[in-house]
Amino acid sequence: MNQTNTPPLPLHDIHLPQGISWWPLAPGWWYLLGLIITLSGLVYLLRSWHRKGALRREALKNLVKIEESYKQTGDHAILAQDISVLLRRIAISNQNKTLTAGLTGEKWLQFLDANNPIIDAKSNNSFQNGVGKILITAPYMQHVDRQEVENLLELCRLWIKKSRLTPVK
Repeated sequence: MNQTNTPPLPLHDIHLPQGISWWPLAPGWWYLLGLIITLSGLVYLLRSWHRKGALRREALKNLVKIEESYKQTGDHAILAQDISVLLRRIAISNQNKTLTAGLTGEKWLQFLDANNPIIDAKSNNSFQNGVGKILITAPYMQHVDRQEVENLLELCRLWIKKSRLTPVK
């Protein structure tokens, strides 16, 4: 065996790779972050949409209760009073209290017509010139036709459904 003194090879020691950095994020994390932001925005929009409809849903439930009460008692004066109170509560919740709380008579009917985008004040389907006039005349009438009551209830139902109801904060 020939053993010669040869110089050692210029090899370096083994180096371990650097640890994996958390930045920049891998594409999967960006997708996950985008998904979380999108879902958060969607939940926020759905909650706000549901809250906007809460006033409308509650008002429609109350209108059904008023209608059932009328069917039991048949008293049109109480019906007109209950409907007027319900519409006033909605208006106060929706508008400025000082603007709506003191309205009575024709001014109240004008307000109801003015705050509904589908009601034409010149048609029979309005408060001021149509079946809605029962709200201020019913307490003084001896008899109200059943069809007029049904038309009033439908008018109020449409007013609640189509009005822009957003609670005042």
